[in-house]
Amino acid sequence: MLRVKNMQNVILTNSTNTLKIFFLKSIFCFLLCLGFSLQVFGQIAAWDFAGNAGTEVTVIATTLNSNLNSTSISRGLGITSTAVGNTYAANGFNVGGTLANAIASGDFFQFTIKPNPAFKTQSK
Repeated sequence: MLRVKNMQNVILTNSTNTLKIFFLKSIFCFLLCLGFSLQVFGQIAAWDFAGNAGTEVTVIATTLNSNLNSTSISRGLGITSTAVGNTYAANGFNVGGTLANAIASGDFFQFTIKPNPAFKTQSK
């Protein structure tokens, strides 16, 4: 014959185990979602300007996703290079201009992202 006190202990133990299982499942789901989000977002191209004079015509990407062709950064024709160490610099921008004016006058930096032949890119 079970006493009420013992029955309460059994119920508390079962509730505690249920909470532990729920907690572990919640942590697992959180880590799983975190893992998927880390795979979706990533750096596809980056440039390291350390050691540059700032006046280089182009700089090739130092970090590039393996499914992309190599890319480099360059200046538009409306700006001029500036010697500032460890950068890729320019001056001569039309301050306060519009996007259309910047494109028309060549006041921009540019790079191209192009996939390898077996892949395609999509922007959202």
